[in-house]
Amino acid sequence: MSSSGQHLDESLRQLVDEVIQGHATVEQYHELSCRIVSDQEACQFYVTSAAIHARLGRIYSLETTCCPDTETTFPKPREEKSHHWTKMMSGSILAIMLSVGLISLFSILPGPAVPAGVKRIGFYEVVSSHCPSSDSQVTPDRTKQIAVYAGDRLSFACQTTRFTCANGVVMTLTGPAELKLESLESCRLFEGKIVVHVPKGAEGFRVKTARSEVIDYGTDFGISVNDQGESKVAVFNGEVGVGSLSTGDQTQLLTGQGVTVNREGHLDRLVMIDSSTFSEENNLRVSPLITNVEDNIRRSEVLNYYRIVSGAMLEDQQIYVDRVHEFNGIDQRGVPEYLRGGELLMTFNDDKVTGDFTMKVTLAQPADLYLLYDTRLETPVWLAENFMQLDDRIGVDEQTRTTGPERLGVGAGVSVDNVMSVWKRRIPQAGSVTLGHNGMAFEKRNLMYSVIAVPIEGVTSSSAGEIPKESSSFADPATQN
Repeated sequence: MSSSGQHLDESLRQLVDEVIQGHATVEQYHELSCRIVSDQEACQFYVTSAAIHARLGRIYSLETTCCPDTETTFPKPREEKSHHWTKMMSGSILAIMLSVGLISLFSILPGPAVPAGVKRIGFYEVVSSHCPSSDSQVTPDRTKQIAVYAGDRLSFACQTTRFTCANGVVMTLTGPAELKLESLESCRLFEGKIVVHVPKGAEGFRVKTARSEVIDYGTDFGISVNDQGESKVAVFNGEVGVGSLSTGDQTQLLTGQGVTVNREGHLDRLVMIDSSTFSEENNLRVSPLITNVEDNIRRSEVLNYYRIVSGAMLEDQQIYVDRVHEFNGIDQRGVPEYLRGGELLMTFNDDKVTGDFTMKVTLAQPADLYLLYDTRLETPVWLAENFMQLDDRIGVDEQTRTTGPERLGVGAGVSVDNVMSVWKRRIPQAGSVTLGHNGMAFEKRNLMYSVIAVPIEGVTSSSAGEIPKESSSFADPATQN
């Protein structure tokens, strides 16, 4: 052991000894994890030390079998085979540790002894890594499921980790993050991004932050906390309660609603979320194309948010933030190829009946902007004059209150209830585009239009501002019919 780590500092030696002897604290496990991830020689030192420890333990157990007072005896293995096996295991452990380098040490090392009476909550597994020097596509390994117990406080640098609790709650945590599992009913998020699914029967699950507490009522929601303790909360489906620990302010959030909690504990509207708000940006490290959305009807006390979903324009993609309707190809050919993988701006279906509605969409670079429009409606002038209608159509699979979500079909051409036409406009530079209302046939059965942005290959632009109008007859979208 000394030959492999002569110049290593004494603190590492002590740390490795504590871990191998099973006396290390959770903090020491995390410290050693960081050391072996960042220092290959430290990694080799641990592997060698662990192998020697295992070898000595084996020799000791063999020697004790020769004592006359020992009642249980074990057959002595062949020395050559044992030596060969130890070398193979040491090499295998090192290869595994180097190959998954940035995965948490907890998936490699045995955990510390659990005190009697501490309740097991469930387990976690690292599902991907978004570190700059690592491959983001990490295949989940079910053999690396690590048990977690009440009181565990865990931190992850740049991994996405899935926690599965005994009560069915599933939490997907994106680092850098630090989380404490308090019980089956609550956890505390110190920093990071988390998406939580709470099934029926586990309602009441709580996520606490430095300045707020979120109480679930059976739903899917996301929370992000930055290093200043400020947080964002958004409901994807269902309902939660949000309370400020500083001001005592409280509010209920439904599907498509969200709030921010600032450093003073005040609750404000969360205007927009994208794929990186509560998780890593689609594991692609792609900057959002749509960077901002504004409308003329939502006041600050209205808590609905717009949602930008990168690479989402696929079969069975949810369309609206306030409905669970889905896109479908109208036949087995599916969604048109040029739309697949586009960045979807999820609008509000309720805006379909707002006569003076306008929306400003800001793009970070040149793009083809597509608008999907209900074929049952008369085309408004602002749309006809600024977009070109294409031949393709998109199906819509609607959920109705009478039939429930089980009516939603799966796959192209399945359960198509209504049809949308496809309109296109090329946006040659970065900047803002203003869109108008949904037409004059304001019937509740109709659908609000949807917006999809696709970057133009090989074209970049640093320009910004309002995009030039494409037609000299273009008027204010809010006044056109």
